[in-house]
Amino acid sequence: MEKTKLPFNSLEAGSDEKEKRKEAIVNYIQEEIIAHNKSLGEDEEKEIKDYFQKLSPRDRADALYEKIMAYTIDKQTGITRKEGKGTNSDEKNEELPPDPYLISEIKVLFADKETKELFSDIYTQSRLEAKTFRLSELGNFWNNLNKEIKRKEEIYKQLERDIHLNKITNKTALSAARSRMGLLADNLLALKRRKQEVEQLKNFPHIVENTDIVANFQYEKLKEYKKQLDEGFVWLPSREKIHQQIVSAILNFRWPVLIGEAGSGKSQQANAAALELTGYPPTEIECERTTGEKQLIMDKEIDPQTGGSYDRYGPLMEAFTGYENSIQTEPKVKTGRIARFDESTRLGERAYSIIKKARQKKTGDDFYGRPVLAGAGAIWTTNPIGPRYPDRSMPDPAMRRELAEIQVDYPEMSKDNPELYEFALAALFDDNNYIQVAKEELAPAYETKQIPEDQREILPDGSVVVAKQELVENMADKRHGALWRFCAAIKSLQDSFVYGNAQVERYPDNLLRFQEDADGNIEIVTEGSGQPLTLSTSTVTLGELSSWLKGFNERRQKEAEEFRVETFTEWLNFKINTYINQADKSDKEKIKAIFRHFGFLDESVIVDISQAKPLTPKEIGYLSPRVPRPVIIEKPTVIKDEKEVQVEQPKEVKEYETKEVLLENGDRVLIKTREFTIEQGLFDIQAKTLVPLVVVQGTNLRINNKEFSYSGVVEDENSPYNGQPVVQLAGEELYQIINSEDLDKGIFFYDSEELIADIDVMKDDIEEFCEMEKCEVEAGTEKK
Repeated sequence: MEKTKLPFNSLEAGSDEKEKRKEAIVNYIQEEIIAHNKSLGEDEEKEIKDYFQKLSPRDRADALYEKIMAYTIDKQTGITRKEGKGTNSDEKNEELPPDPYLISEIKVLFADKETKELFSDIYTQSRLEAKTFRLSELGNFWNNLNKEIKRKEEIYKQLERDIHLNKITNKTALSAARSRMGLLADNLLALKRRKQEVEQLKNFPHIVENTDIVANFQYEKLKEYKKQLDEGFVWLPSREKIHQQIVSAILNFRWPVLIGEAGSGKSQQANAAALELTGYPPTEIECERTTGEKQLIMDKEIDPQTGGSYDRYGPLMEAFTGYENSIQTEPKVKTGRIARFDESTRLGERAYSIIKKARQKKTGDDFYGRPVLAGAGAIWTTNPIGPRYPDRSMPDPAMRRELAEIQVDYPEMSKDNPELYEFALAALFDDNNYIQVAKEELAPAYETKQIPEDQREILPDGSVVVAKQELVENMADKRHGALWRFCAAIKSLQDSFVYGNAQVERYPDNLLRFQEDADGNIEIVTEGSGQPLTLSTSTVTLGELSSWLKGFNERRQKEAEEFRVETFTEWLNFKINTYINQADKSDKEKIKAIFRHFGFLDESVIVDISQAKPLTPKEIGYLSPRVPRPVIIEKPTVIKDEKEVQVEQPKEVKEYETKEVLLENGDRVLIKTREFTIEQGLFDIQAKTLVPLVVVQGTNLRINNKEFSYSGVVEDENSPYNGQPVVQLAGEELYQIINSEDLDKGIFFYDSEELIADIDVMKDDIEEFCEMEKCEVEAGTEKK
């Protein structure tokens, strides 16, 4: 048998298309960018050349990509400047010419043969991979699931807010809204479950064509994480779960208490919940033992204009009433808000007496002279109580019964849930959604595992799955890339910090343990012996981690020599050393031991990246272990007999399944999963007449802007719908009975829209190709 390991970077497109695209991008750069724009003189360009010659071919190709993207983005956005000094309407806008320095950088880099070849090859490969993903059925299905989830979530959240703020007062409307929320919740669970199954390739063979598509899914996720990070908070799966717990607690009339260490994201989680439920950010209260009525409710102020006094309202009063002061005759905010109590376990009895009064208030009740608004509430945040925070204490049992404790831990870092690693990848993205680090310094390591013969899967084409790739479990294994080991080290450090404040009888197995020799040298031990490694004051917050990683992309802009390192591993060691120098004396040696254990400092792993190439988006997606690895297959060798024996194949006997399904109206019905024939459903061009159309299971259709797929026919002689077609709503476990005419129309509308979409994709590809070859397409006619 012929053994084949399908490569990660295999291309669906033929070599001819690849060469045409490669030639097009080369022509575009030479003719459109370099030849048509002003550049610097030879002496200045020599300085640029000398600077870039110090970089590796991969770094030069990365730099060329960044420069071309800068040029292209400015070109597309049409940056303009105004000519003339006046402000009258006769002024003209003209396009701002690109900086000659940028053009010279592109010119110098593109003149280097190795850089030119590497850039054009990787760029072309990226474009072809993007096209394959865009046209794939699995990719389209995933994109449609995302759109449907987003659409339904928006509807659900709006209903949730309207109910929370008492905007729906009519009893029938309220009952309908709650029922609709229940249905939407079921639908969202089904959609998200189906999306997860697609991302895990459940019921799909793990061949490279499928795993490539999932790698593109992951790249799109990382792009979204990058966007969220720029906005201030990344919605990792664990953060979504915490968010749901917070919202559920408030809707169940309990105030959430978010308990977590510094930098775990407590405040951001509270803010997000407040925005979802009220539409406004929370009011904020800095809690102290002395916090009381002046800080929470009101305090006297002097009006600088009249000299008279008035009451300035505190954050709790503002959240509950919408008023900012006693002068106002109308609330500034018409709905209740959430009050965020920061470090709530510092509060004393003075504050608790006021809070207990607030907890008893209902909408419309008097609260210090003002009516309580619908939706008013509070979220508490605090560090965990323990020896590290001696000024914290939990409220009395009566108050605690009114609260819902929610743990906000640092993101997980494991082979099954590598959240911290994915956060780090997003932090490494530059403004072009690209990572300027060699794959060898990023990726976790895998081992090939042979599959026993009696457990091997046979694929539809006859290929046999003989081996698979499994992640190396030991996260400190030096075969792993630097980023994977670094994230594991950071998570271990965070765990040691968390348990440095914990009051537990038994420490978890994943907590690092150490031994100390007579000279005070600390070493991590893995045999289960040794002391639990805990830290007193040292942790790494998500904000710090993000800053460290973002700094790598900006290192060459720094004047200080220690910043100007070549490799990512060197950069991490620089940041680790800076961190250790600033750490508490009692933690320093332990922190050093942690990073040495994971292959940094004097135990650093130096990998050869001299032949490393720039990453394509698909390869960036493959960095996450969430993406299934392509299996290793053997293709059977076909041996033809000298005399081929003609054997009459028996006719296929189709077996149809009968099953019970749930209709949209709540009824259940039996259906048989067989074809349905639409008389005169297809136009025969040659015969110029309508002929029957056989609709098979899974055929897509669109009715009233909703997507369905054909499932079968009603199988119930006692039903008035017996024999009628049944369709399933896309992404949900709900079905609908329709008639033959609607089925025919639905298939026609779906096929028509898909054809238009395919034409649009082809148009985009043609326009892109023509732009690079300096062609103009007008009304379908190509003009050179």
